[in-house]
Amino acid sequence: MATTYTVQPNQSMCDSIVQATGSLDAGIQFCKDNNVSITAIPAVGTVFNVSDSSLALGDHGILRKFSQNGIVVGTLDAMASPPLPSGIYHRSLTIDYTLCGGSDCHDFPVLVSITHATLRTVANGGHVCRNDGYDILFFKDPGEIYELNWEIESYDGFSGVLVAWLKLSTISSSSDTIFYMRYGETSITTFHGGASGSVWNSYYRAVYHLGSSLTADATTNALTLTNHNHVNQADGKIGGGAMFSSGSFQSMTRDSPTGLPVGTAERSMTCWFKMGANQAHEFLGYGNNVGIGTYTRFSFFYTGSDVLCLEVSGSSAGFAWIYDTNWHKITAVLPAGANNLDQVLIYFDGVLQTVVSSSAVLVTTNTQLALGQIPEYLLDSFYTGMLDEVRIMNTGITADWEKTEYNNQNDPGNIGTGGFITYGDEY
Repeated sequence: MATTYTVQPNQSMCDSIVQATGSLDAGIQFCKDNNVSITAIPAVGTVFNVSDSSLALGDHGILRKFSQNGIVVGTLDAMASPPLPSGIYHRSLTIDYTLCGGSDCHDFPVLVSITHATLRTVANGGHVCRNDGYDILFFKDPGEIYELNWEIESYDGFSGVLVAWLKLSTISSSSDTIFYMRYGETSITTFHGGASGSVWNSYYRAVYHLGSSLTADATTNALTLTNHNHVNQADGKIGGGAMFSSGSFQSMTRDSPTGLPVGTAERSMTCWFKMGANQAHEFLGYGNNVGIGTYTRFSFFYTGSDVLCLEVSGSSAGFAWIYDTNWHKITAVLPAGANNLDQVLIYFDGVLQTVVSSSAVLVTTNTQLALGQIPEYLLDSFYTGMLDEVRIMNTGITADWEKTEYNNQNDPGNIGTGGFITYGDEY
């Protein structure tokens, strides 16, 4: 039987749009996923007879029954969705569009962070079958036909704790985005979330979750870090995080990291940090520590005097911040077409800051990527505190993207509580 889908207003972004032909009224378009663009609503009872050839798509997830305001206006009567498997558990996940920016986000890696008894393994009183969580699946559609790409950062079957990252083709800024999860299928024996790194598109040059795989890069670029003086893994803002001690000269580095934006290339760099000492230290950056006037590094720096900076070897762009020991998110963006330090945008906890900046044409190098120290400098200014979710991109993210990302990661939601994602009842 077909799945009823209510057409939402102003819903036009989708993976693939095709002009349906044959007996369809002119001007009607359909697209896959849960997004539908209809330029004119047909009369009640109009039947859409759509063949594979007229759709010219291998993905038949669009074959659904459509309704508006609860009144069926058409049925795509081919390839109806099969009933959901029985004896398996399901939930809908709804992203609150009011917590997103003012424009849609595409290829967005959304955080799903759950702690709940139903996500424990069966042996611990829950509904998940495997200790590795491989039977926890995510889908685009309510019929659970089309799987998303996802990665599991961590799963604890004893406590029912899951941290996962999913790539959604579109997060709408005007209506709630809904996707689906399923768990408890005993026949699952392998991971279904896609190839390693598939959550992160080509814009992501390095992604470090800093969890149990402390030094691993989650992208396909595999820029694994070297751990100096035993940086420890501890509970982070999201899953695991890295804990640094300046007194122990701890840091993690990658020499000559290929693919990072250099020169004046467009870029974004972001992380969560939790400081453990009110002292001057540089906690994330890449490039080189060379003399004043060359500006080859691109790094986050705290002065020890209530100022957070982006520092580029002798010049800086900074804003006032009173030291505390809470988790915060900082992001620096060099937009397309910009080339000067005073053109860099800095966001703090999702909000664009008013920055006092020097003027310096950037000539960033890829000599070294460093967490917990100044790149290519092993004498002082080591970091005391924690880092989590370090990312470097070769594109300048927008304010809308940053707002969406901050709200998702700061309060992702949980089963039974509100937040960025609301979870439907188990069915």
